[in-house]
Amino acid sequence: MKTNSYFLIFALLNLSLTSCKKDDPKPEPEPIIAPIELNCSYQNGVRLVNHNLTGVDYIVNCDVQILGGKLQIDTNVTIQFSKGSSLTVKENAYIEAIGTTDKRISFQSTSLNNTSWDGLFIESDDTRNKLEFCTITDGGDYESNAYVGYSGTGLSQKANVYVYGKVAISNCIISGSEGDGVFFDSESTAITFSNNTLSNNSRYPITIYPPNLKNLNLMSCTYTGNTNNFIGIYSVTSNREVEFSTVINKAPISYFGIESLNFTNNLEINSGATLIMASSKLISISGNGFIKAIGTATEPITIRGEVSSSGFWDGIFVNTNNSLNEFNYLNVSDGGNEPTATISSIKANISVGSRVSSAQLKLSNTNSTNFVGCALAVTGFASNTIVVNNSTITIPAVCTEN
Repeated sequence: MKTNSYFLIFALLNLSLTSCKKDDPKPEPEPIIAPIELNCSYQNGVRLVNHNLTGVDYIVNCDVQILGGKLQIDTNVTIQFSKGSSLTVKENAYIEAIGTTDKRISFQSTSLNNTSWDGLFIESDDTRNKLEFCTITDGGDYESNAYVGYSGTGLSQKANVYVYGKVAISNCIISGSEGDGVFFDSESTAITFSNNTLSNNSRYPITIYPPNLKNLNLMSCTYTGNTNNFIGIYSVTSNREVEFSTVINKAPISYFGIESLNFTNNLEINSGATLIMASSKLISISGNGFIKAIGTATEPITIRGEVSSSGFWDGIFVNTNNSLNEFNYLNVSDGGNEPTATISSIKANISVGSRVSSAQLKLSNTNSTNFVGCALAVTGFASNTIVVNNSTITIPAVCTEN
């Protein structure tokens, strides 16, 4: 009887506890916190944190200028920009915006899917400038003529990201710009540029001064839906010059010569690269530098006009007496709009030498087609211009002028 009493007491106690137990409370929803409006200037940097777990963290209603110190933007931060507003990292400051694959940092318009803010400007030469796992959308409302290469022809740059200094950009999504995705000024440096997606921008995904291509890993990036789905390249000064050594490597999309490109230093174009030229523009090499366009049988180099029409662009002018000048497995077409050689009357896809200077060029496996005038023109200065033509692909008879 004693044992049964214990069981009875235990059963009653368990029933009492069960009947008194309440349902587990439901978790409270995260509070919606109003975004913080950023000041228009910060002297000593600022840290932006993900304080609003359910929405926008910060609003920008002016040109926010980081005048000094570090602009640190934490993972998962969302910044919205009103029309005409922007973010500028000045000379004595730097930006560190490092997100993750699942906690990206977002720079966006207050009106989503509407291009209404000016863009992100990197003017600092600090090597610590970094954008990683960022999404930058719907900017490019600011129009500028910052260099002669554009202003001389009425062109201007608009972009989601303007780089006038140094910056590393990787794993970013840059889309919906009213102009370019990223514009690199002639004085800028891309410390790294890799694994980025550039999409649905109204001009080029990237516009850049050719010597600054060296640190861009273009093959690792994705380019879709851009109005001009090319890598835009430009020259500077009223003479349309490119004054530093340039290497143009193969890219998933073609390069586009927005302006004439007068190279005054070495130019190397490597296998698989395609360069498209705008109407009435030319490529020239002068001074003491060389031009080497050396492809392969399986990956030739192509240089052509934007439109497949004879005489669409001027052509290539080789005017340097450098023994390293060489074309191999190169396809050139659509040239001959105007004579490229100095004081010459010959129109051609390829011109070598001029009446005032001699030049050298070695050709092998070169195909010159769809031209006005000549496939290859040689203008000899005191008969010293040398063309070694070993092309296994037929070039029509050479035009000469002394």
